[in-house]
Amino acid sequence: MLAARLNTFDSGKVAARVGSLILENDDGLGDAALLELIDAAVADELDFVWIQTYAKLQTNLLEYRGMLVEMEGDREKALAQARLASLRYDVRALKSDSDWHQLARLLPFAAPTRFSTDPHISVASAREHKMSLMKSHVENRNGTVALAYSPSEPARPVAFHCASLDEGAVQLYEIAVDPEFRRGFVALNLIRHSLEFFASRFPEIRRVATRIYSDNETSIRFFQYLGLSATGRHLHYYHCWPRKESR
Repeated sequence: MLAARLNTFDSGKVAARVGSLILENDDGLGDAALLELIDAAVADELDFVWIQTYAKLQTNLLEYRGMLVEMEGDREKALAQARLASLRYDVRALKSDSDWHQLARLLPFAAPTRFSTDPHISVASAREHKMSLMKSHVENRNGTVALAYSPSEPARPVAFHCASLDEGAVQLYEIAVDPEFRRGFVALNLIRHSLEFFASRFPEIRRVATRIYSDNETSIRFFQYLGLSATGRHLHYYHCWPRKESR
């Protein structure tokens, strides 16, 4: 029988008790199995369950929250493309609580995610989860989070980027840019900073990868410019609130 496991990272952020389930092989998964999953989640007193699959499910029992497209490429080629943009911004890795507070002011400019668009999850909870996730990348995955400061005085943070090592690649995660600065090469300056960070510390890691929501065409084109291409693997996400309780 399918059963979600308690997700200790997500619990207490997007809901009190969160369960998660990653299905490597979901061929033939039907509503009967999903109903058992939901009943088990209720019995385990889970408030919220998210499910990841590699093929889209044919069901109305779960809320479909979108598809991530996997992309990958060569680190040196991506870095060469990023270096074509002039360095207009002062990019600095976060080092203090004050830096994290400045980053938090830029969270409204981040692209929508399955958590931020779920009506059961408050805006504050989704942002808290995103901050915790980025801190986890730094602490547990040799990651870096950087802020880009405006070239004009007084300089202020206008964008941030998070990247870390995972699955044998430099994983490019969150990029958020103040709309006022989206045509000024700031994203390329941030990517350059991250790729140079990993090239100097982990030169043996040559692969770069990212995952983008399929409807985020702007980001897909941006990473294609850096030389990344789709792997053909897609990740589908579903949400379930078995106890019908929102936070």
